[in-house]
Amino acid sequence: MQEWQLAQALLHGYNLNSGSKHVASASDSDITTKSPTLSLHLANGELPPCLQVSEILVYIFSYVRDRNDGQATLFAIASSCRTFCDPALDALYRTVPNIATIFRCLPADAWYIEEAPSPVPEYQVVKTIHLKRFLREEDWKSVERNARRVRMVGTGWYLGVSEKWAISDGLFLSMKHRFPPQLLPGEDEQRLFSSVIRMMWSFDKQDEAFYLYTPHLVGDRLVSFMSYATEPPAVPTSPQAVGEAHALLAKRCSQLRKVCTFFEDDEWSGAGDVIGDAMARLALLTTYQVNIPHSLLSAKALCGLPVLKEVVIRLRYVDLVKFVSKIKAGTVFFPSLTGLMMYARELADCAPFWNAVQSERMESIKISVHPPWMQVDDMKSTLETFARWRTSLRAVTLTNFLPTPDEEAQLDAPPARTVLQHVIEADTLLPLTQLPNLTHLSINMRVWIQADDECLHALAQALPKLQQFHLVSIGTPPFIIYPMSTVAAALAFAEHCPRLIELRLELDNTLPPEDIIQKAKDLRTQNHGLKHFEISYSMEIDAHDILDYANFVVNLFPNLVIFNTRCTLPPLDELEDDEEDDEEAAEDRRVTESWTQIQALVRQGGSKKD
Repeated sequence: MQEWQLAQALLHGYNLNSGSKHVASASDSDITTKSPTLSLHLANGELPPCLQVSEILVYIFSYVRDRNDGQATLFAIASSCRTFCDPALDALYRTVPNIATIFRCLPADAWYIEEAPSPVPEYQVVKTIHLKRFLREEDWKSVERNARRVRMVGTGWYLGVSEKWAISDGLFLSMKHRFPPQLLPGEDEQRLFSSVIRMMWSFDKQDEAFYLYTPHLVGDRLVSFMSYATEPPAVPTSPQAVGEAHALLAKRCSQLRKVCTFFEDDEWSGAGDVIGDAMARLALLTTYQVNIPHSLLSAKALCGLPVLKEVVIRLRYVDLVKFVSKIKAGTVFFPSLTGLMMYARELADCAPFWNAVQSERMESIKISVHPPWMQVDDMKSTLETFARWRTSLRAVTLTNFLPTPDEEAQLDAPPARTVLQHVIEADTLLPLTQLPNLTHLSINMRVWIQADDECLHALAQALPKLQQFHLVSIGTPPFIIYPMSTVAAALAFAEHCPRLIELRLELDNTLPPEDIIQKAKDLRTQNHGLKHFEISYSMEIDAHDILDYANFVVNLFPNLVIFNTRCTLPPLDELEDDEEDDEEAAEDRRVTESWTQIQALVRQGGSKKD
């Protein structure tokens, strides 16, 4: 049986509403009818042998958790199955979304839940777990036994989109008494989550004391740590305290390899230097992701990370400008860096940073800029800069993103642009031909990319190791996109990129000449392995050419699993009033219908017609 079938059978063995066990019948699910042994095991409260495989259990529990009341179902199963033991409990408690979950495994007379409206508008309710009585020694033993199974724990982690769990003051004081913060480094086994390797730590000013205590609950096995703030600090001392909490982890958890910090408000800038100094002590740190005011990125922190492999900088525009202004001529960072992701207002803002990167082993670069400030003239110089990593670079992504309303308010009005200032010409992309080891190339920007057949052929020929290639316009630009390339360009990728799995292009409605069509038929015998092909279009295909167009695609890529077409025409309600008439609407419908027919034919495998 498949994992999802096991999950359904497991669900049908228990009543989701009450948590009580019942015998699964054929009316519940055909799955249990086909597997009477599984039904019998569930009816007897036993764990079937097929559910003793840890990997299957992890899959099942993730499936069950995503359903309504799924977490309650898991606890019902755990409490009613007599043989529900290792590795089932290991899988059940491997990921705990909130510390409160651990205490919900105690008897019902030990705790209760209080619900209150959430102060955060995005969430409906806050559920706080309270103690009905003092916890006995056997209660703590049960909590500790289950906590030792946890490998990933969250604090203040929002569940779904509607609720948040919290710890009451009484339970917090009990935890501090049982697991005092004064434990020495050699006493890690006495910490509540001594086996945790990943932690998601969120700071909430309403529970400041609790969140500053939680880093004391994990031991030296911690490998990944993500921290973020849901709102500005309550008092001016909070940033310093948060910085010291990070410093404590850096000092005690010597195995830390991945650190992500998300503190966006200016009030948090006081934590920056403390966190930066703490990160500099992590000799094994390989991934550093930051979204905090610029003071976090101190030169001391950057230069003190000799094995850092990947850095993600999600700075607001104003902070990035402040940061790059600190980079002195000749300063170099990250001698071992292999991955870089940056979010900035425009490409020119990023240049001082990657010019200061010392590493010659860069493998992946992702740059995301905001389209109103996008200077297309910077594109070519940016791609030319990447040529310094011609032997190592494997992935390049250039895309756009939109700032939040608060960020937008801090920015000047974008410069006025003409249509031509939103155009990327074909020769701008030619520096990419100097990167022969590229496997992933994705340019998805709100501009008009004028890549013709000749340009795409040059890219395909120069990049034989490509596995993914995207060259499309996204969003709604200030004009209608008219593709410069034809479907004949896809022939170059079929010929020169044998490893290509995913291809996305903007193509016009022109059918290739007869010699190109015949060449595609000859290539079909090579059985190219492309699985995903997407075409963006804006022009109608003649009805007489639809079948030939579809057959051309099928001949090039006979193993397609996904074939999609995407219209780049703006919706009718975005057109000018004088264009909004029945004739315009009818033309748009014809464009879409012609490509819908092609999509259907390709998915059916084309036609046998020669």
